[in-house]
Amino acid sequence: MKSTLLKLSFILLLLSVTVSCKKNQVGGKATLKGVVEHHGVPIPNAVVYIK
Repeated sequence: MKSTLLKLSFILLLLSVTVSCKKNQVGGKATLKGVVEHHGVPIPNAVVYIK
């Protein structure tokens, strides 16, 4: 009984992880505007990487 319940729980966990992790469409065009500052002083020509 305990072994069956453990197997069933593992299968349900594995199924929920594989189904819930889905990546939507990637790519496309986007524009992001902002000001890079350090303690209120603007930093010109700063490079910002978005992950």
